[in-house]
Amino acid sequence: MYVSEQKEESEFWYRFDNQYAWESTETIDTGIKKMRKFSIPRKLGTLSSSKLKTYLENDDGKDLKNTVKEMLPAYFEIFHKHFGTDFEQKEVINSLLWKSLKDFGLGVLYDPRPPRDRSKGIHVMDGGMLLYALWHRFNWIASIVKPESPFSQPMLYLDRLVGLSAEVYSISKPCQTSNDGRIPDSPPNGGNITEDQIEELTNVWSKLSFDEIENRMSQLKDHESYCFQ
Repeated sequence: MYVSEQKEESEFWYRFDNQYAWESTETIDTGIKKMRKFSIPRKLGTLSSSKLKTYLENDDGKDLKNTVKEMLPAYFEIFHKHFGTDFEQKEVINSLLWKSLKDFGLGVLYDPRPPRDRSKGIHVMDGGMLLYALWHRFNWIASIVKPESPFSQPMLYLDRLVGLSAEVYSISKPCQTSNDGRIPDSPPNGGNITEDQIEELTNVWSKLSFDEIENRMSQLKDHESYCFQ
């Protein structure tokens, strides 16, 4: 059963990587560049909702907000395709989306299919906390661009799992494959954290607001995924 689920997870990440890297559109490329400039390094320091909304009202902020709005249809489409249109209304723990973000943080999804080269054979956040911060801030801005009702909050639901993935990554310290494609085995990825610990962290992250996610993520220790000796 778990092998089948891991295949589904890998299919999601394979498509996600293609959409935001090898098969990306001009809109996506432009949006990522603008989000990098905004998030890396953490521009404006650690943000609050009020500080973010103020920024989004100046000229640079309005441009960024419009760019995020343009990126949202493709972003939602990929999540809806793999996890359903009501993914935020399901139980968190053991949902396919939860497993996908958890296993991404652990770096246990080996998938060397082209166009990935052998040195990037594992679905893991190669950019570390800097790209986790970018992803979180994209979700946060998207929640402002597309206001959610109190009963349906897909951006916040997603962002909590992105934050969980970031903390799992920070603790577990997964490695990417070596240049010749060898899988980490000393220890294997995922060996530095237990399922019970991950469930405890899930219970913490699943209650956080965007402001609290920003604060907790800013305190996570980074990790270099290219750690083969």
